Amino acid sequence: MNKRKIILPLLIVVVAVIIGGGIIFSRKTYDVQEITSAKLDTSKKIAIRPISNSDHVYGNPNADVVMVTYSDLECPSCQKFHVTMRKILDEYAKSGTVAWVYRHFPIEKSHPKAKGAAIASECVASIAGESKFWDYIETVFAGATNSLLPENLRGIAVDMGVDASKFDSCVILQSNSEVIAQSIADGQAIFDVDSNFSTPYTIMISKNGLQTQLVGNAELSDIVAIINLMK
Repeated sequence: MNKRKIILPLLIVVVAVIIGGGIIFSRKTYDVQEITSAKLDTSKKIAIRPISNSDHVYGNPNADVVMVTYSDLECPSCQKFHVTMRKILDEYAKSGTVAWVYRHFPIEKSHPKAKGAAIASECVASIAGESKFWDYIETVFAGATNSLLPENLRGIAVDMGVDASKFDSCVILQSNSEVIAQSIADGQAIFDVDSNFSTPYTIMISKNGLQTQLVGNAELSDIVAIINLMK
């Protein structure tokens, strides 16, 4: 029998095993023990501004775990994290296990449309209420980058039932929004303590005083594991 005919199939099998192994390792997931030892760092306590009426809170502010996120509406990682958080909230918000606090941190140097989108979202909230705020930012994220154009930011608001003239007036008046300025100041203060700060940046706080930080778009399974450890 021709040796080449034997060796070639064997080589194909070996390569397949190696590639398969690479895929398996690249998709590693973490169980609770690994999260505890390798990822759940509760040693760093970051002093953040207390939650107030000016904040956007999805869920019960007295939830077992409160997640405070600094986000940018033009940030691709923030867009992905928003999808992840919607899944978390669908599962844990109604039970009072998790609440999400959204704070703006538009990075204007790299995301020139982010602040305008943040202002638009604040106007939607002030005119139409909190539920519309969450609907609005979800729609903006889902349609980025086209949704970030000023005319589209306006169009999304109007399509949601926001009065067009009130929206236009608000956008002008909110050009120096105190809410956004305060959130930016918060983020800058956090950066002074944690140089890893970048959007999305989330501080998770439990009722019993545990605190940990997530940088970037964390995996859904990892966030769920951390919630279960902290609640």
